[in-house]
Amino acid sequence: MTKFSDTSERSQDLNQGQDSGVELLNLIMAYSISTSVRAAAQLGLADHLRNGSKTIDELARLTHTQGIHLQRILRVLCANRVFREQPIDTYQLDELGKQMLSDSPTQLKDAALMLTDAAFLHCAGDLAKAAAGTPIFRERFGHGFFEHWEDKAIHDVFHQGVAGLSMASNHLLIEQIDVPEGATVVDVGGGIGGLLLLILQQNPSAYGILFDQAQVLDNSVLPNLNQPERWKLVSGDFFESCPAGDIYLLQMIIHDWSDEQGITILRNCKRGMSENGRILILESVIEPNNQPDGGKLLDLITMCVLEDSRERTLAEFEALFEQAGLRLIRRIPTAGLCSILEVGHK
Repeated sequence: MTKFSDTSERSQDLNQGQDSGVELLNLIMAYSISTSVRAAAQLGLADHLRNGSKTIDELARLTHTQGIHLQRILRVLCANRVFREQPIDTYQLDELGKQMLSDSPTQLKDAALMLTDAAFLHCAGDLAKAAAGTPIFRERFGHGFFEHWEDKAIHDVFHQGVAGLSMASNHLLIEQIDVPEGATVVDVGGGIGGLLLLILQQNPSAYGILFDQAQVLDNSVLPNLNQPERWKLVSGDFFESCPAGDIYLLQMIIHDWSDEQGITILRNCKRGMSENGRILILESVIEPNNQPDGGKLLDLITMCVLEDSRERTLAEFEALFEQAGLRLIRRIPTAGLCSILEVGHK
C-alpha cells in the first residue's frame, strides 16, 4: 500500500517541476519580447501615443497595419510595461515606452533597432558555434562586424544605435565624472560626442576633443554647445595614437577588442596623458556571482558578432591595466549598465 506521505511528496515534486518547466518555457520564448520592441520602434508606436491614448483602430490606421495583428504585438508589450491597455482596446504609454520616444534623452529607440537588427539576431541563433570559437559573423556575412556597417544603406542604423546605447547611460555617468578646472577631455572613439557634450556643459572651463573616424565625426553634436572655441574634432585611429589630454573617456570601447588590442589602446592613451591625468573606462563589469546582470547579456551579444570581444570582470580589467603600465585608482558603480573605472599612471 502506498503511503499518503509518499504520494504527497511526489505530487509536490511534480508541481515544482511543472512550475520550473513553465519558467524555462517563458525564458525560451522571451525573444518575442525583443522582436515586439523592434516592431514598436519600426512602427513609431510610442510617438503615436505621446499626446495621449489611442484605440487599436486608430493605431492600426496610423501605422498602416491590421488591428487584429497589431493588438497581438501590443499584448506582449503591455505585459512588459512598455504600453498599457486601459480601458479595453485603448492604449497609452507606460514607463518603459516613454524611453522609446524619438526625442527621448535616452535614445533607446535607436538602440532597439540596432540590437534587434538581423546582423545581431541571425548570429544569436548560432551561440553554440560561437562557444566553439567559430567566427559566427564572418561565417554568415562574409566579412567582419565593423566592415558590415560601412555600407551606406545601413551605416546610420549602427552609429545611431551605438549613440543610443551610450545615451541611455550618459545621465547616470555624468553625475559621477569629476573634471578638474581647465582640463582637456579626450573622448576616444566617442562617436557623435553625446557624453562629451554633457561634460562640457557641466564644466565650463573644460576643453573637449572628440576623437573618432572622419565619417563618424560628420554627425557630431558638439556644435550644440554654441562655443566652438571649447572643442575640436580630431580624426584618427586609436590603435596608432591618441591626442594629448588630461582626462580620457573610453565608453564601451575596450569590450570590442582582444586583450592585446585593448592594451594597445590603453598605452596610446597613456602616452598622451598628462602626469596627473586619468583614463575613465565606462563599461560593464561582470560580477562573479549568480545574480542577473545586464553585462552578462551584453557579453553574449558581443561574443556572437565580434570575434575577439568580451565583457570583463574587475580582475580581468586590472590585468589589462597592469600590462599597459597603468593602475586602477577606483571603481565607481552606477545605476546603469556601466561602471566607471578610474585609471592613472603607475
